[in-house]
Amino acid sequence: MKTKYRDIIIIIVVSLIALFGYFMFKKAFNDKTYDKAIVKFNGEVVATVYFKERRVEKEVEGEYPKIDLKNNFIIILGNPQEENKRYEVFIKYNFEKRSMQIAKEESPKKYCSREGEKTSGSITCLPNGVVISFENYGDDFDGYV
Repeated sequence: MKTKYRDIIIIIVVSLIALFGYFMFKKAFNDKTYDKAIVKFNGEVVATVYFKERRVEKEVEGEYPKIDLKNNFIIILGNPQEENKRYEVFIKYNFEKRSMQIAKEESPKKYCSREGEKTSGSITCLPNGVVISFENYGDDFDGYV
């Protein structure tokens, strides 16, 4: 069977459209790296992790949050749950990966630690009242919609 000139043109055009679509999709959903992570407890900023400067700042006074610089943990005392008990939530940060994760929680059902490690978007732990969002310097909005 002979291939016609028109068939070759159609194959080239379809290939170019597919290639263009691939690169547009890749660019649109590429993970963006962020400069800092904001840790909130019940809507109040309690800690900020600055990935570039490799530092963590406690934003409120009091015993919690606790900052464990040796093990890269921010420890928050979560909201009251079953039998009105409050449990500690261990948030692990990684400067190299620019990531955050709820690594461990002492609450009974452990919903929050199932989300895993993230470098963008947000981590929401409603039972304990913890929300982690990613931002860049100068952003007036959180890293999620």
